[in-house]
Amino acid sequence: MNQLIENPARAADAPGFTAECREALGRVLRSRHFEKAPLLSAFLSYVCEAALQNDTARVSEQAVGVKVFRRPDGYDPGEDNIVRNYARQLRRRLELYYQNEGQLDAVRIEVPKGGYVAVFTCLAADQRIDIPNGSLETATAGYPQLAVPHKAAIETTPGATQLANPLAARFTWSRLWLFAAYSVVLCGITAYAVHRLVKGTVLSPIHPLWVEMFRSDRDTVVVPADIGFVILQQLNNRTYSLAEYEGWPAVEQYDHVYTSFLKAQKYTSMLDLDTALRLQRLPEVIPNRFFTRPARSLSTDDLSNDNAILLGSNFSNPWMEVFERSLNFHFMNRPQEGRSWILNTKPARGESAIYENTTRNIAHETYAVIAFLPNLSKSGHVLIVEGLDGPGTQAAVDLLLQGDQLVPVLKKATRPDGTLGSFELLLDATSLDSRATGVHVVAERYYP
Repeated sequence: MNQLIENPARAADAPGFTAECREALGRVLRSRHFEKAPLLSAFLSYVCEAALQNDTARVSEQAVGVKVFRRPDGYDPGEDNIVRNYARQLRRRLELYYQNEGQLDAVRIEVPKGGYVAVFTCLAADQRIDIPNGSLETATAGYPQLAVPHKAAIETTPGATQLANPLAARFTWSRLWLFAAYSVVLCGITAYAVHRLVKGTVLSPIHPLWVEMFRSDRDTVVVPADIGFVILQQLNNRTYSLAEYEGWPAVEQYDHVYTSFLKAQKYTSMLDLDTALRLQRLPEVIPNRFFTRPARSLSTDDLSNDNAILLGSNFSNPWMEVFERSLNFHFMNRPQEGRSWILNTKPARGESAIYENTTRNIAHETYAVIAFLPNLSKSGHVLIVEGLDGPGTQAAVDLLLQGDQLVPVLKKATRPDGTLGSFELLLDATSLDSRATGVHVVAERYYP
């Protein structure tokens, strides 16, 4: 490897270049940050192989979308930002890998912002190996040119002569004392400013829940309802499964133009957009870890590796299906009958087996569920907020963001070790002119 780095000429003069980079890629893919993330692994492999084959001209956002994420040829990246979303995750995972398992790796991989071209960096000799965008010459096919910056000249300091001079020594110690005093004052000012900032921050009443949902070591994605999904089910008087929903972009459709249009677009409600904005303003939120992602752009990788907040019921957000087996309160939908209800699979004393909106008048009773569960890999959390209708979902959101009524719930859900266990809440509210009022908890479930 040293021979490779010290020769600044061309990659052809450095045997093992490609092998070293592929070994580095293999170590990253086998790490805990990537081994359970197949889409991120495929993304990284694709851009690295293109770089090593000096074929980076094919690494565009659309190409990655088609080759890695199975989007149809000619899809519009401006409408579907799945590649950009995953690129952010990819860069963060690489950063975490090199902060932990890969600290000693000599060859490192980067995907700089602004593009999707892989860059290999060798730290052993502080040299950077850039895979160009196909514009530089290569010595042989498959080997990109090796760009090595010039080394700065090493300047020696006559330290012995300085220390032999008493005036120089006194001057040096004076500067050190001044620097130390300045550092102490700066630290004091910083500590005071942080203290005032924290003291002035008003935390949510359910702070223990939000600190679990918003963490510095993982992303939190808010997934609003898909209104197009609702309309399609109502038009066809049937429900669609998550598998059918996921299969729409990959299968050639012979639908009516209107149906095809709904399957391709991303629509949500003003209620869910407002909810995402309200969540983003919580003091516990970590801005660079908070994302809103359409249901059409979500994947099981997201629900395995990230924290997620799912809005809507299974009739408006098909990703709810993934967690239904873990829930006691199931949402049932019969669009052909114009009915929807919540099934209480194991009613406790005093509880009903079915909770249904019995009227569609201006004022009627509605129901909702809030559930706090592990994500698919058990490494994070999923917060489910679903209602039988818009006012039901709004009632659950208001209860969450006001928080006072949930304080006793969190106390019951707290484990002996202080961590927060899983729970489900069934809520009742009055829908008055499409607004929810009088929200209260009807039933509770707690899990270890």
